Amino acid sequence: MEPIVFAPLLECLSETTAGSRLAKLSVQTKVEKFVLAEIAFAGESRHPKLEFWLEELRRDLTVRQVADIGRGPLIEWIEAKMCYSDCVARALTKKSRIEEYCDLVAQDAAKQDRAELPPADLDAIRTAALFVFHRAEPHPRHVYYPAFKNRRNLSHDKIRQEAIRYCTENIPKRVERVLAERVEIRLDPTTEMLCFFYRRAVRA
Repeated sequence: MEPIVFAPLLECLSETTAGSRLAKLSVQTKVEKFVLAEIAFAGESRHPKLEFWLEELRRDLTVRQVADIGRGPLIEWIEAKMCYSDCVARALTKKSRIEEYCDLVAQDAAKQDRAELPPADLDAIRTAALFVFHRAEPHPRHVYYPAFKNRRNLSHDKIRQEAIRYCTENIPKRVERVLAERVEIRLDPTTEMLCFFYRRAVRA
C-alpha cells in the first residue's frame, strides 16, 4: 500500500468553521488529537477500504485495511506532537530548551522503531508528525505565550521562518528520518497550522 497523503485530509480545516474552532482551541490546550481526528474522519471518507483509529494499542493514529472480522493489517502508524511556532524558534528568541521538539519527535520515532509488530503489520509505514501552530497576532488569553513577550520585538514572519527552518533541518537530522510531506493550512485570519510528517528514507 502507498503511504497516506495528508494534504487532502487537512483541506477541511482551511479557513472553515472547523479550522476557526481549532485555532481557538489551540490557544487554550494542546490539540494534536483534534487534528488527528480530522485526518481520521476525512481519511475514512476518502479511503473507504481503510480504517482510521485513534489510540489503538496506545498509538496516536493507526490506518488499517478494512477487515471483515477483527483488525486488518496495519498500513500506517502515526505518532504526533503539537507545538507553537515559538516553541521551535527558540534559537532565534534565545529562550531555553532549544532542542525540546527534536527530542520529543525523536522519542516518538524511537517508540515506533522499537515496537515489535506482528507479521501481518511488519510492512507498515511509521510516521512521526509535528503540528506547529503559528499566530501572527497575540491572543489576549493565550495560555502558553501571553502577549508573545518572548518574541523580543521580532516580527511574526521571522518567528515563522525560523520555525520552518528548524522543522525542515534540525528535526529530520535528529530523528534520522526524511521530511516526507509538509502541509500549510490557514485556520483563520491570524492562525496557521504548519504540518510536518517524517518517515524513514525509502531504500532503493
